[in-house]
Amino acid sequence: MDRRTSIAGIVLIVIGAGLLVGRLNLVGLSMQDALWLLAVVGGGVMLYRGFARQESGSGKIFWGTVFLAVGALQLAGRWMPMGIDPGVEAPLYLAVPGVAWILVVIKSPREWHVLVPAVALLGLALAMYLTETGTHTRGEVTETVGQYWPLALVAFGLAMILTGWGKRQTS
Repeated sequence: MDRRTSIAGIVLIVIGAGLLVGRLNLVGLSMQDALWLLAVVGGGVMLYRGFARQESGSGKIFWGTVFLAVGALQLAGRWMPMGIDPGVEAPLYLAVPGVAWILVVIKSPREWHVLVPAVALLGLALAMYLTETGTHTRGEVTETVGQYWPLALVAFGLAMILTGWGKRQTS
């Protein structure tokens, strides 16, 4: 079966089922909810395909995780009675690419250099969360991040050099 045909079929099934559920008043589902649901399903399919393939599926894993997580966060924010706390929402969205890059490394350890931006994003998300919860003041976090952010550049540069060096040595 053609891959594009199966993806198009999944898209039509998700949109049709979502709209049908909304029309039957089983769940209040708007077109925007249906699109976010499509992002969740599409991201899950991409993530599965990225891990199921023998060759590196880094792009599928990264973007599948992003679509799945952002779609799930959007739906949770819309469907939860109180929504997602705005102070927690921004750090969650910032952490999504960090988690996606960690999953890329789990699938393909040779791409370990993406751990540097992953850790940087997760650290920044944690700093934002600590500020929002009142554990640390905004000034403390801003000063610390402002002072040490160049370490991420140094670490990523070293990772790029070491990754390039390792490829030349094995060639």
